[in-house]
Amino acid sequence: MKSLDKVVLGVFVTSLFAIGFGPSMVIICAISGGYLIRSINTYSTKLFGEEEEDGLDVNDDDNLNTTGIDRH
Repeated sequence: MKSLDKVVLGVFVTSLFAIGFGPSMVIICAISGGYLIRSINTYSTKLFGEEEEDGLDVNDDDNLNTTGIDRH
């Protein structure tokens, strides 16, 4: 599960609880939504493993575009 999906799920769950129980429950629902997202992340890591990296690292020199540097 991508991190953006987790944020969308947390906002959706929090908004459902906030609409259902009134504005005073927004803080409690936000905290419980955060724990829900954290538990989903923990279980998805245990079940499916780590998310795959795209292979691009900012600090890796092999990923730099050096096509125009060596031309004379």
